Amino acid sequence: MKTKILILFAGTLMFLSCEDNRRQNLVSDKVYLLKTGLNIEESFDIGEKYVLQLWANKSGFNNSSCTVTFLVDQEVLDRYNDENSTDLELLPVSCYTIAQQSFTIEGEDQYAKFQVEYDPAKIVEKWEQAHSAYPGFSKYGLTRFVLPISIVSNGVDLLEPNNFSLIQFEVNAPLIRMLTDHFDMVRVFEIEGETGTIERQIEVGMAFTNRWNADVTIETDRDILKALTAGPKPVRFTETRLKSKTAGDTEEVTKTITHLEGVVPPENAYSFSGDLTVKEGADRIAITCTIEKSKLHPGLNIIPVKLSGVSKPLKVDPDKNVCYIPIQYVPDRSSLAVKSSSSHQSPDYSPKRIAAVFDGDFDNTWRPGVGSASFPNGIGNDNSPVIVVDLGSEQNVTAVELWTRGPGERQGSHTETYRTSPSYIKVVSVYVSSDDQCWEIDNGDFLIAGTTLITTPKSYWGSSLMEYNWTTKNPNSSPCTLTFPATKGRYVIIMFTKDANQSDIWELFVYGKRE
Repeated sequence: MKTKILILFAGTLMFLSCEDNRRQNLVSDKVYLLKTGLNIEESFDIGEKYVLQLWANKSGFNNSSCTVTFLVDQEVLDRYNDENSTDLELLPVSCYTIAQQSFTIEGEDQYAKFQVEYDPAKIVEKWEQAHSAYPGFSKYGLTRFVLPISIVSNGVDLLEPNNFSLIQFEVNAPLIRMLTDHFDMVRVFEIEGETGTIERQIEVGMAFTNRWNADVTIETDRDILKALTAGPKPVRFTETRLKSKTAGDTEEVTKTITHLEGVVPPENAYSFSGDLTVKEGADRIAITCTIEKSKLHPGLNIIPVKLSGVSKPLKVDPDKNVCYIPIQYVPDRSSLAVKSSSSHQSPDYSPKRIAAVFDGDFDNTWRPGVGSASFPNGIGNDNSPVIVVDLGSEQNVTAVELWTRGPGERQGSHTETYRTSPSYIKVVSVYVSSDDQCWEIDNGDFLIAGTTLITTPKSYWGSSLMEYNWTTKNPNSSPCTLTFPATKGRYVIIMFTKDANQSDIWELFVYGKRE
């Protein structure tokens, strides 16, 4: 019996010893804020109050009870401004309410939740009253108003410096905006008899959960197409083209619409469907635009969709209220005749005859003649190449559109450095005439031996309708539309000046009135 008692006593001592060692590695209870330092509190001026929450945490092994009090502490704000050379300001008392400041954290409990109810509309009002006269004032956005909070504890020590927090208030306007601002361009080819429709889904929404049933209004606004050329940010689109016809692989090429003159398609060519109400509890809607392929205008069609209105208290974001839908309708030009002053005759470029500008293949180009490969009689380079289009009869012509290969762009599987760029083209001139002499360019494909290259405009071309300075207006050689007053004629003549033999033209379009 004595042996058992001794063993039990020894076991008890061992247990107590282990417990003492375990406690040596633990810390005593501490109270601290989970969110410390400077923090941004974002809200929206939607006519409702917000609730800000701060949590005090108690950690340690003693399970002590304590009372934690949250204070609005001017000294915390002053110290932060001094240490960081800032000029943050105390949030006016009229902007917030605090229902309870002191909380008890019992024994094994770990948290105390402190709440501040604040009014974004009041913050905006006070911010505007105090600062509207300052240069660069903005009613909405990040203010300098701050709520500096510190905690004191009765019963448990504080864990410093995690005993204070500064809440800076950012109040934003209740804006609804276009979440979709553009789409990749698609092509519709008349020669392939494409029919049917194209659908594009436009998303409209806001950066917060809607608290009402908000009705939105959309419209197509022709005037906003001017933003494509006048705006500071060119509208771009991405198209996928063949990288190598042999391998069949593709690459994405980004182009700009800045130099293209798009037109709004006929009203019966597109329609919108979908619920135009952002429901309570949602933050977006999807509107479907359905486009009838067969009803598009020739060339680049752009549907400029504008978010024009929304029910109160929401407002339309004036900087994000437009979406562009581009569709290029490629007309069948197989009935038109075209000639050039020359074409490159090297075997590597044998497909690059002038017919390439009308074949609808955006991976196939025409290039003017260069050196003896094009001119066996040694005439030289065609530095002022000319393209002549026979419309078959007199037509009213309003524009010429050139799709070109810019600096560094590949053509098909070729990686050569030839390209249409300011280094090679200075001016593009356009003429419209009915004089049959315009069709005198021999062979329609390249100059035959003994023919003199054209170096200056012919008198029977008439006056130039367009002198487009490629160097200054289109330095990146983007696809461009050259528009001029409607002129009646049968032949359209395009002349390139400078060392234009080093240029590539993918496609050429001649337009009459499109709208």
